[in-house]
Amino acid sequence: MIDAGTPTLLLRLFGEVRLCEAGKDISPRSRKTRALLAYLSVMPSQSAARYRLADLLWSDRADEQARGSLRQAIAEVRRCASGSPMLFVDRDRVTINLCRITTDLNEIESAATARNMPELARLMAQVNGGFGDDLNDLAAGYDEWLSIERTHLHEAITAIVLKAATETLERADPGDLKMILRGLDQIDPWNEQIARLGMRIDRLVDDRASLHRRFKRLEEGLGREFGAVPSSETRAMFTALTKLGSEEPTKDGAVTWLAPEKLPSSQIAPLTIIVSRVLVDPDGPDADLAVICEEDIRVALIHLPDLRVVTLNAANAEQVEIMCAGAVGVYMLSGRLRRLGSSLRVNLQLSNLQSNVVIWSEQLRLENADPAATVDHVVERAVGAVLPSINRDLPSRMAQRAGNDRDAALLYTEARLKVKSARTLEAARSGCALLDRVVEIDPRHLGAHLLLARMYHTDFWQMMAGHDVAAFRARANKHSREAARIDPNNVEVQVRRAWCRLREGEWRLAQEGFERAVSTLPHDADTINPCAAGLCYLGELAQAETLMQRVFRLNPFPPPDYHADYAVVLLLGGHAVEAEEHFDVSGEVGILYLAARLANLSRLGKAGARVAVAVRPAFLHGFQAAWQPARTPTTNDILQWFADTVPVRLATHRQCLYGGLAAALVEA
Repeated sequence: MIDAGTPTLLLRLFGEVRLCEAGKDISPRSRKTRALLAYLSVMPSQSAARYRLADLLWSDRADEQARGSLRQAIAEVRRCASGSPMLFVDRDRVTINLCRITTDLNEIESAATARNMPELARLMAQVNGGFGDDLNDLAAGYDEWLSIERTHLHEAITAIVLKAATETLERADPGDLKMILRGLDQIDPWNEQIARLGMRIDRLVDDRASLHRRFKRLEEGLGREFGAVPSSETRAMFTALTKLGSEEPTKDGAVTWLAPEKLPSSQIAPLTIIVSRVLVDPDGPDADLAVICEEDIRVALIHLPDLRVVTLNAANAEQVEIMCAGAVGVYMLSGRLRRLGSSLRVNLQLSNLQSNVVIWSEQLRLENADPAATVDHVVERAVGAVLPSINRDLPSRMAQRAGNDRDAALLYTEARLKVKSARTLEAARSGCALLDRVVEIDPRHLGAHLLLARMYHTDFWQMMAGHDVAAFRARANKHSREAARIDPNNVEVQVRRAWCRLREGEWRLAQEGFERAVSTLPHDADTINPCAAGLCYLGELAQAETLMQRVFRLNPFPPPDYHADYAVVLLLGGHAVEAEEHFDVSGEVGILYLAARLANLSRLGKAGARVAVAVRPAFLHGFQAAWQPARTPTTNDILQWFADTVPVRLATHRQCLYGGLAAALVEA
């Protein structure tokens, strides 16, 4: 007889198997007792023969001992809660009382079937792993059953929850959908169906950062765990969803397009020359639109650092050939604009003219877009892809051109690539030595001064600690002033000057500098990213969030530091779980990012503590390696370094970062 006043108990099956009453953990201490409950709760009849349970969990013992252990487990279950029984036991069988006990599996299935998405989101938020993750290695028979049942349950629960999420995609709250996806990721982290739905949701809410993170995590996980790569369906969806103006993969090849005439100051040694043209019917209905796109791309490209931009046409072909002579790399940005029914197709392509290799191409399909939106889409995608694509191509060009120690453009390109990829202090110093050599050859080399200023402001990109901070800041300011004298209106100069002011506590001037730079050069992700980081430190999180989403939209090859920088924005915004996801997928091991990650993990309770066990030693080892003085660094040294490196304006954000790191270090 069931007592109507007896509370229902909840058996959590995903992650650690726990028994709860009114939110309080009343779980049996013995893992085998919890395994007994898990087994009975998912059996079709919720019942099993006593000999079967004894053999399953205590096969290493004699029959009488095994039966005695089973009796002890049953007694432990009975002691967990008063009221009506949780188990019905007779001479031959043990049956779980599902009128007294429900499971998170049952609750999730009910909410998904009813399409109750808020309730489903609440339940999935509590999922912290796969079925019975803490019940491995109990006994040979149980381990075999658990492996088979885990696969079956994961497939079943994934199918029903994915179906509910897919059918409510257009009307469910995006926050609920993301919470549901996070739970599914806990259950089956490398499931491509889950990843594809997640990418669709990310695109629906225009969260490009999460879209890239989701695909990168899947790609790395499949490679690490199974030696596999995402399927062609998943890769095609990712490519389609990261394009502008299209939600579906397209099969048309890229063709040809666009360009500029005005040259930057001759004082700037060009790293590359972009040559471009328009292929569009001059008498067609979209000819004016193509011209506007061309003009806007011209204006945007001219402002990109290290590029000289010329137009290819019959009148100046010889001049273009002369301009290309001696360039480190010569590239053509080309394309075609054409109308197909109600849609406008724009094919874009960037080619290395010296090797005739296409290094980037994309097709935009714009449905019923007004002219202004069309221009914005085309310009943003074309200009945003230029420098990231060239940076990926340059190492092979440099290998062919090495050896001239008097060629400032060549040395600068080599230095830029070296400091951008440096993973050791020696490599960073080598890159800076090359930049010093460039300045020696050409004291008015704008790019070298700007990159040196950046290196000294970022402590050789997280590879030095305990050095003379004032001396580093002075060098950064010196190179920033030199750059300002060469070209005071240059956008990169504005960014560097804004960072100088940020570190000096001139908050208003720093913010104005970052905002001015972004408005002047809205299509260069590598310029926008440091502006977003600066605004984040200033406490302007909404602006920083918007800009970080833009850099993921602009750059088709987002580097790891984008994810780590965005994680700091999320951390300061109070989104610790999302921040950890971006820290994790970034793979960044620089001590600044590891320190920020530890600060974030200190906010995640037990889950964060488990991850911190691996992150903390990596940070301490990295900090010790970066430490310059002869003495051993203390915790106060670490916190002082963090404060010197991360100039945060708001007291609440300082407490979040500095206090979080201090708490994480104390836990060590």
